[in-house]
Amino acid sequence: MATTRLSTVIGNVIVGATGPQGPQGAQGATGPQGATPSIGGSNTHIQFNNSGSLGGTANLVWNGTELSVAGDIFATGNKIIGINGTGVAAGTFAFRNSSGVQKSAIGSYYNIANEGNLEFINGTTTSMVLNSSGNLGVGTTSPNGRLEVVGSTGASFNAWFRTGDTTATNNAGGGFYNTSSATAASRRATLALDADGANLGGGDYFIIEKSGNSGTADILQYSNAAMRFGTNYISRATYDMTLDASGNLIVGDTSSGRRFKTRLDSNTVYSTSDFETSSLHY
Repeated sequence: MATTRLSTVIGNVIVGATGPQGPQGAQGATGPQGATPSIGGSNTHIQFNNSGSLGGTANLVWNGTELSVAGDIFATGNKIIGINGTGVAAGTFAFRNSSGVQKSAIGSYYNIANEGNLEFINGTTTSMVLNSSGNLGVGTTSPNGRLEVVGSTGASFNAWFRTGDTTATNNAGGGFYNTSSATAASRRATLALDADGANLGGGDYFIIEKSGNSGTADILQYSNAAMRFGTNYISRATYDMTLDASGNLIVGDTSSGRRFKTRLDSNTVYSTSDFETSSLHY
């Protein structure tokens, strides 16, 4: 049985029957490709110049590992910059030179496996640490007290305090000068005071020193001057004893030509050429 297809002509359009498909038109030519932005190296993923445009001279670069900024970073308002991470160098601000070599850093968990520490790094060595107990260590990463300073091997100034006059000889100061040694008698723990330059130079200083291995405890006036001793000086303003520059010991007076002199009242009795006293009690 034959099938009859009906078509209706509406205007110039035939509805119903499908007309033959015309040939496909030719594809238009591809336009010219734009230039590829310079991105500053084969490992660079994103780079912006100082106009905010992609490419050009590097001002902000993310290479998939590090973000580099040619300039300053400012946080305005009540902003916090946070760095999270675990393991070595987690949470660390590093400062590098133009060649990318780390010169110093501040952070946590850099050389010490404790995120409660705040480390100050010189190069890659921790020079100072503030630990989670609030103890500050200089030259040590495990301070035992509120402040612990560890100097170098041998003779070293462990702590030194002085004034800041621009003329060096005008300064005064003091501190701890210590000497380590495998020979006990050569070990020294020294408290030094210097009021002429604050440099322990010129032989014009005063020290209290303890030697190792049950060694002596010494009180030494290096300069050519007397040593004076007084009690209740805030009220009496009087020196009770003087050891003068010649080694003479004077008690209750200020000067003497003898090795020992004591004055208890206005009368003075001379006993020998080396001994002078106002009275003797047995």
